[in-house]
Amino acid sequence: DPDGDNMPVSRLADRYRLLEPIGSGGIGVVHRAEDRANGQIVAMKIMPRPRGATNLRSEFVALARLRHPNIVSVFDYGLTDTGHEYFTMELVSGPTLAEAVGPATGRIEPRSYELFSGVLRALAFVHARGMIHADIKPSNILVDGAALAGEPRRAARLVDFGLAAAATDPLSSAARGTVAYAAPEVFAGRLDARSDIYALGVV
Repeated sequence: DPDGDNMPVSRLADRYRLLEPIGSGGIGVVHRAEDRANGQIVAMKIMPRPRGATNLRSEFVALARLRHPNIVSVFDYGLTDTGHEYFTMELVSGPTLAEAVGPATGRIEPRSYELFSGVLRALAFVHARGMIHADIKPSNILVDGAALAGEPRRAARLVDFGLAAAATDPLSSAARGTVAYAAPEVFAGRLDARSDIYALGVV
């Protein structure tokens, strides 16, 4: 129950075995990890600073509420033995859209329609629940290679809800998003669902 005040907190050493790092962003590092309980290989996002300096729980709670075929699913939230927050999520077998775009042509071939329609379905789902992703960009869209071959509607997977906000969030949104993809109103401290659509248009 991600809404409960007494959310169970698992300890990294008790359940997971870290494998290699597979990516990093502004607020965390993602590793491949093995769940010792069932042998499943998952992706684990770990904060670089101890709990208190950062808050990964809000991202976990946001994702736990958003079960959708085009949004990466989360499994578990907890603390490492050194007090660093982490959560685990499904490991998608594919690159980010930023990595998948051909360096010579600047295009992704040949299934761009399935990818972008998948992101639009994810955003429609997010917006219908009163939330805004607030950081749509190529590195936050995963391309599931296995799904692209067999179930293309699931090929695009939206990740990184670390900046997500409620549509009614009274806080200034001027600091949210990535400058190259941000809608003009974001710089004036305003943000709504149309800002996500603008960012996807830039993508």
